[in-house]
Amino acid sequence: AAAAAPAEVPAAAAAVAAAQAEPPYTRPQREMGRPSASEEIEDLAAELDLAIPGLGEVATKAKVLHFPNSPEHVKQVLAWIAEHELAELEELAEVVENVTGFAGMPELPSKRFLRE
Repeated sequence: AAAAAPAEVPAAAAAVAAAQAEPPYTRPQREMGRPSASEEIEDLAAELDLAIPGLGEVATKAKVLHFPNSPEHVKQVLAWIAEHELAELEELAEVVENVTGFAGMPELPSKRFLRE
């Protein structure tokens, strides 16, 4: 006689079935191998904070990290900060127009950055 199938579905099979039933856009982006927009913004802000404490918060408030090319802008800003050996927000505030111009930031995000 054939053995009866177990009444319980193995946990791994149940997890696969649940993941397939769930629309992919509801799963966290990181789980799918890429960060969500908010996670990417947090990562960029953290990079800026490492260079100058508080810079990440300023950039987040100014909404300059919300654009598709923000990672490239951050890379350019960090390069400028390192080259000019800035260490404080006050120092950056004095030359922020130079930094945003060097980074190639569009005019509107640049203005918001200046305001913050």
